[in-house]
Amino acid sequence: MISSADRLQTVSEYYFSRKLAEIRQMVAEGKPVINLGIGNP
Repeated sequence: MISSADRLQTVSEYYFSRKLAEIRQMVAEGKPVINLGIGNP
C-alpha cells in the first residue's frame, strides 16, 4: 500500500476555501456581502 509523506500533515486548508465558507456563513446570517473579487488565481 502507498502511504502519504509525513510533510502532508503540515499542509493547511486552501485560503480561498476558508474564505468562501466564511462568506457563506455571513450570507446565511443575512449580512450584506459585496464581492469585489474577479476570481482566485
